[in-house]
Amino acid sequence: MGTKITFRRPDGKQAAGYLAKAGRAKAPGVVVIQEWWGLQDQIKGICDRFALAGYEALAPDLYAGTVVPYHDTEAAGREMNSLNFLEATDQVVRGAAQLLQRTGVKVGLTGRAHARRATHVACHWTFPQYRRTTRGGRCDSTGGAIRVTTSVSSWTGTA
Repeated sequence: MGTKITFRRPDGKQAAGYLAKAGRAKAPGVVVIQEWWGLQDQIKGICDRFALAGYEALAPDLYAGTVVPYHDTEAAGREMNSLNFLEATDQVVRGAAQLLQRTGVKVGLTGRAHARRATHVACHWTFPQYRRTTRGGRCDSTGGAIRVTTSVSSWTGTA
């Protein structure tokens, strides 16, 4: 249903992702943050389901094309630990949200498991005023370090 696209990051560089369109004008958007396996079929399927529900859904590719097999937790850990986390959230995720906001609609961010930290941090850069919906967790910022403990998190807002 969706397709691979490229989009411009705030710093002008290009990023890639998977976009599933809602099929109607001015549909609200959601940025779907990948898990530590990369932008694999399960995440693309979530985007497709959001599109069927009436949302434009974009999953940015934070690993630049690398997809880790589900059984290889060691490789997934290496990919996650080698990720420039601040650049991924500040540039790639924010660029994805800005692409979805091009028509002035509301855009949300969602992520679970290992993606929840990226969801929290990206929200701070993407939406100056935001609303947090969380179940069972909190986001603390102390001395520039961000620690997130939550089971499910999503953010909505407009830039």
